[in-house]
Amino acid sequence: MSETTTREETKREKPAKRGLHGWKAALAVFGCGTLAAFGVFGVIVGLLSTLVSTVSEGISSGEGVSVPPTVGSVEPREEFLSDKFDLCAIIGSISSAGLTLDSGYPEPVDAGWDGGRASEDDLVRSGECSGSVNLGSAEYDPLDFEFSYRSIVFHPGEGKDEISQDDLLDWREEFEERGAEVVVSGERDFLDEAYYFYGDTEGGSFYHLIARKRSSVVSMSFSSTQSVSEGAYEGASNSFENRLEEDLNGYIPE
Repeated sequence: MSETTTREETKREKPAKRGLHGWKAALAVFGCGTLAAFGVFGVIVGLLSTLVSTVSEGISSGEGVSVPPTVGSVEPREEFLSDKFDLCAIIGSISSAGLTLDSGYPEPVDAGWDGGRASEDDLVRSGECSGSVNLGSAEYDPLDFEFSYRSIVFHPGEGKDEISQDDLLDWREEFEERGAEVVVSGERDFLDEAYYFYGDTEGGSFYHLIARKRSSVVSMSFSSTQSVSEGAYEGASNSFENRLEEDLNGYIPE
Protein backbone atom coordinates (compact mmCIF):
# COMPACT_ATOMS: atom_id res chain seq x y z
CA MET A 1 0.00 0.00 0.00
CA SER A 2 1.44 3.37 -0.93
CA GLU A 3 1.90 6.27 1.51
CA THR A 4 -0.61 8.33 -0.45
CA THR A 5 -3.30 5.72 -0.05
CA THR A 6 -2.65 5.44 3.70
CA ARG A 7 -3.10 9.20 4.22
CA GLU A 8 -6.42 9.25 2.33
CA GLU A 9 -7.81 6.41 4.43
CA THR A 10 -6.69 8.16 7.63
CA LYS A 11 -8.62 11.33 6.62
CA ARG A 12 -11.76 9.30 6.02
CA GLU A 13 -11.49 7.64 9.46
CA LYS A 14 -11.32 10.98 11.45
CA PRO A 15 -14.82 12.21 12.45
CA ALA A 16 -15.97 15.57 11.21
CA LYS A 17 -15.94 18.44 13.76
CA ARG A 18 -19.38 19.40 15.07
CA GLY A 19 -20.66 22.75 16.30
CA LEU A 20 -20.28 26.29 15.06
CA HIS A 21 -17.00 27.72 14.10
CA GLY A 22 -15.68 30.95 12.83
CA TRP A 23 -18.08 33.83 12.25
CA LYS A 24 -21.10 31.62 12.98
CA ALA A 25 -19.78 30.84 16.47
CA ALA A 26 -19.06 34.49 17.16
CA LEU A 27 -22.53 35.48 16.06
CA ALA A 28 -24.14 32.83 18.26
CA VAL A 29 -22.15 33.90 21.31
CA PHE A 30 -23.03 37.52 20.71
CA GLY A 31 -26.71 36.69 20.27
CA CYS A 32 -26.93 34.59 23.45
CA GLY A 33 -25.14 37.22 25.45
CA THR A 34 -27.47 39.90 24.18
CA LEU A 35 -30.57 37.85 24.98
CA ALA A 36 -29.24 37.07 28.44
CA ALA A 37 -28.56 40.74 29.06
CA PHE A 38 -32.05 41.67 27.94
CA GLY A 39 -33.47 38.93 30.17
CA VAL A 40 -31.67 40.24 33.27
CA PHE A 41 -32.66 43.77 32.40
CA GLY A 42 -36.28 42.67 32.03
CA VAL A 43 -36.24 41.01 35.45
CA ILE A 44 -34.79 44.17 37.03
CA VAL A 45 -37.38 46.37 35.34
CA GLY A 46 -40.13 44.00 36.46
CA LEU A 47 -38.95 44.11 40.08
CA LEU A 48 -38.69 47.90 40.02
CA SER A 49 -42.17 48.18 38.52
CA THR A 50 -43.60 45.92 41.22
CA LEU A 51 -41.87 47.94 43.94
CA VAL A 52 -43.08 51.26 42.58
CA SER A 53 -46.62 49.88 42.19
CA THR A 54 -46.64 48.57 45.77
CA VAL A 55 -45.41 51.86 47.20
CA SER A 56 -47.93 53.79 45.12
CA GLU A 57 -50.80 51.59 46.25
CA GLY A 58 -49.69 51.90 49.87
CA ILE A 59 -49.70 55.67 49.65
CA SER A 60 -52.99 55.93 47.80
CA SER A 61 -54.85 53.42 49.96
CA GLY A 62 -53.47 54.81 53.19
CA GLU A 63 -52.75 51.34 54.55
CA GLY A 64 -51.04 51.77 57.90
CA VAL A 65 -51.51 55.54 57.69
CA SER A 66 -54.20 57.30 59.69
CA VAL A 67 -55.84 59.90 57.48
CA PRO A 68 -58.36 62.08 59.34
CA PRO A 69 -61.77 62.22 57.65
CA THR A 70 -63.05 65.44 56.21
CA VAL A 71 -65.58 66.96 58.55
CA GLY A 72 -68.48 68.54 56.76
CA SER A 73 -71.49 70.46 57.97
CA VAL A 74 -73.76 67.99 59.76
CA GLU A 75 -76.58 68.16 62.24
CA PRO A 76 -75.58 67.99 65.93
CA ARG A 77 -77.47 64.71 66.46
CA GLU A 78 -75.34 63.11 63.70
CA GLU A 79 -72.21 64.84 64.83
CA PHE A 80 -72.29 63.37 68.34
CA LEU A 81 -73.46 59.83 67.63
CA SER A 82 -70.62 58.39 69.71
CA ASP A 83 -71.93 60.34 72.71
CA LYS A 84 -75.60 59.84 71.98
CA PHE A 85 -77.69 58.65 74.88
CA ASP A 86 -81.31 58.82 75.93
CA LEU A 87 -81.79 58.51 79.69
CA CYS A 88 -85.49 57.79 79.26
CA ALA A 89 -84.71 54.77 77.10
CA ILE A 90 -81.99 53.75 79.55
CA ILE A 91 -84.18 53.76 82.66
CA GLY A 92 -86.99 52.15 80.66
CA SER A 93 -84.78 49.10 80.19
CA ILE A 94 -84.25 48.53 83.94
CA SER A 95 -86.35 45.43 84.55
CA SER A 96 -86.06 45.60 88.34
CA ALA A 97 -87.59 49.11 88.41
CA GLY A 98 -91.04 47.92 87.35
CA LEU A 99 -91.28 50.93 85.04
CA THR A 100 -93.60 51.13 82.06
CA LEU A 101 -92.99 54.27 79.99
CA ASP A 102 -95.77 55.98 78.09
CA SER A 103 -95.18 55.58 74.37
CA GLY A 104 -94.34 58.51 72.13
CA TYR A 105 -92.26 60.54 74.55
CA PRO A 106 -90.14 63.19 72.78
CA GLU A 107 -86.58 62.51 71.71
CA PRO A 108 -83.74 64.19 73.60
CA VAL A 109 -83.11 67.80 72.67
CA ASP A 110 -79.59 69.03 71.87
CA ALA A 111 -78.72 72.68 72.29
CA GLY A 112 -75.80 74.93 73.12
CA TRP A 113 -75.23 76.26 76.61
CA ASP A 114 -76.93 79.55 75.75
CA GLY A 115 -79.85 77.79 74.05
CA GLY A 116 -78.47 78.13 70.52
CA ARG A 117 -77.13 75.49 68.18
CA ALA A 118 -74.99 72.71 69.62
CA SER A 119 -71.38 72.46 68.50
CA GLU A 120 -68.32 70.27 69.03
CA ASP A 121 -67.49 71.93 72.34
CA ASP A 122 -70.93 73.14 73.39
CA LEU A 123 -73.65 70.52 73.88
CA VAL A 124 -76.41 70.29 76.47
CA ARG A 125 -78.79 67.32 76.15
CA SER A 126 -82.17 67.26 77.88
CA GLY A 127 -85.26 65.08 77.83
CA GLU A 128 -88.37 64.03 79.69
CA CYS A 129 -90.81 61.13 79.85
CA SER A 130 -93.52 59.67 82.05
CA GLY A 131 -95.15 56.34 82.87
CA SER A 132 -96.03 54.13 85.81
CA VAL A 133 -94.02 52.18 88.37
CA ASN A 134 -95.25 48.91 89.81
CA LEU A 135 -94.01 48.42 93.38
CA GLY A 136 -94.63 44.69 93.17
CA SER A 137 -97.01 44.74 96.10
CA ALA A 138 -100.74 44.10 96.15
CA GLU A 139 -100.95 46.81 98.78
CA TYR A 140 -100.28 49.59 96.29
CA ASP A 141 -101.54 50.50 92.86
CA PRO A 142 -98.92 51.44 90.24
CA LEU A 143 -97.36 54.83 90.96
CA ASP A 144 -97.52 57.72 88.52
CA PHE A 145 -93.99 58.53 87.39
CA GLU A 146 -92.35 61.56 85.76
CA PHE A 147 -88.72 61.88 84.80
CA SER A 148 -86.55 64.64 83.32
CA TYR A 149 -82.85 65.31 82.92
CA ARG A 150 -80.33 67.88 81.75
CA SER A 151 -76.79 66.81 80.88
CA ILE A 152 -73.92 69.13 80.02
CA VAL A 153 -72.00 66.91 77.60
CA PHE A 154 -69.59 69.58 76.33
CA HIS A 155 -69.11 73.12 77.57
CA PRO A 156 -67.00 75.87 75.95
CA GLY A 157 -65.53 76.76 79.34
CA GLU A 158 -64.52 74.70 82.35
CA GLY A 159 -66.28 73.50 85.46
CA LYS A 160 -69.19 71.48 84.00
CA ASP A 161 -69.79 69.75 87.34
CA GLU A 162 -69.94 73.05 89.21
CA ILE A 163 -72.47 74.37 86.71
CA SER A 164 -74.64 71.29 87.28
CA GLN A 165 -74.46 71.89 91.00
CA ASP A 166 -76.10 75.24 90.36
CA ASP A 167 -78.70 73.46 88.19
CA LEU A 168 -79.44 71.10 91.07
CA LEU A 169 -80.08 74.01 93.44
CA ASP A 170 -82.23 75.77 90.83
CA TRP A 171 -84.38 72.66 90.33
CA ARG A 172 -84.77 72.26 94.08
CA GLU A 173 -85.88 75.88 94.40
CA GLU A 174 -88.36 75.50 91.53
CA PHE A 175 -90.02 72.56 93.27
CA GLU A 176 -90.18 74.37 96.60
CA GLU A 177 -91.92 77.26 94.88
CA ARG A 178 -94.75 74.96 93.76
CA GLY A 179 -96.09 75.00 97.29
CA ALA A 180 -96.54 71.23 97.57
CA GLU A 181 -97.57 69.97 101.02
CA VAL A 182 -94.23 68.53 102.04
CA VAL A 183 -94.11 66.46 105.22
CA VAL A 184 -90.38 65.82 105.27
CA SER A 185 -87.47 66.81 103.05
CA GLY A 186 -83.70 66.98 103.06
CA GLU A 187 -80.49 65.71 101.55
CA ARG A 188 -80.19 62.14 100.42
CA ASP A 189 -77.35 59.73 99.64
CA PHE A 190 -78.09 59.18 95.94
CA LEU A 191 -75.62 59.53 93.04
CA ASP A 192 -73.19 62.39 93.77
CA GLU A 193 -75.70 64.49 95.71
CA ALA A 194 -79.46 64.68 95.98
CA TYR A 195 -82.50 66.26 97.69
CA TYR A 196 -85.88 64.65 98.32
CA PHE A 197 -89.38 65.77 99.26
CA TYR A 198 -92.08 63.52 100.68
CA GLY A 199 -95.73 64.42 101.16
CA ASP A 200 -98.66 62.41 102.51
CA THR A 201 -102.10 63.95 102.71
CA GLU A 202 -105.71 62.86 102.46
CA GLY A 203 -105.55 63.42 98.68
CA GLY A 204 -102.68 60.98 98.24
CA SER A 205 -98.90 60.97 98.54
CA PHE A 206 -95.82 61.87 96.52
CA TYR A 207 -92.06 61.58 96.54
CA HIS A 208 -89.86 63.96 94.55
CA LEU A 209 -86.15 63.37 94.08
CA ILE A 210 -83.61 65.70 92.46
CA ALA A 211 -80.10 64.34 92.01
CA ARG A 212 -76.82 65.12 90.28
CA LYS A 213 -74.21 62.86 88.75
CA ARG A 214 -71.16 64.75 87.50
CA SER A 215 -72.51 67.28 84.96
CA SER A 216 -76.04 65.80 84.77
CA VAL A 217 -79.10 66.60 86.84
CA VAL A 218 -82.11 64.26 86.98
CA SER A 219 -85.56 64.65 88.47
CA MET A 220 -87.85 61.78 89.48
CA SER A 221 -91.40 62.25 90.73
CA PHE A 222 -93.57 59.45 92.12
CA SER A 223 -97.15 60.02 93.18
CA SER A 224 -100.26 58.04 94.11
CA THR A 225 -103.86 58.58 95.16
CA GLN A 226 -103.07 56.21 98.03
CA SER A 227 -101.06 56.79 101.17
CA VAL A 228 -97.72 55.26 100.23
CA SER A 229 -94.97 55.14 102.84
CA GLU A 230 -91.79 57.14 102.45
CA GLY A 231 -89.79 53.90 102.59
CA ALA A 232 -91.73 52.42 99.66
CA TYR A 233 -91.05 55.50 97.56
CA GLU A 234 -87.40 55.49 98.49
CA GLY A 235 -87.10 51.82 97.53
CA ALA A 236 -88.68 52.57 94.14
CA SER A 237 -86.15 55.31 93.43
CA ASN A 238 -83.23 53.10 94.53
CA SER A 239 -83.95 50.77 91.60
CA PHE A 240 -82.69 53.46 89.20
CA GLU A 241 -79.47 54.49 90.95
CA ASN A 242 -76.97 51.85 89.80
CA ARG A 243 -77.89 52.17 86.13
CA LEU A 244 -77.83 55.96 86.22
CA GLU A 245 -74.49 55.88 88.01
CA GLU A 246 -72.99 53.56 85.42
CA ASP A 247 -74.33 55.19 82.27
CA LEU A 248 -73.75 58.81 83.24
CA ASN A 249 -70.17 57.90 84.12
CA GLY A 250 -69.79 56.24 80.74
CA TYR A 251 -71.54 58.73 78.47
CA ILE A 252 -70.44 62.06 79.87
CA PRO A 253 -66.84 62.88 78.87
CA GLU A 254 -64.41 64.28 81.42
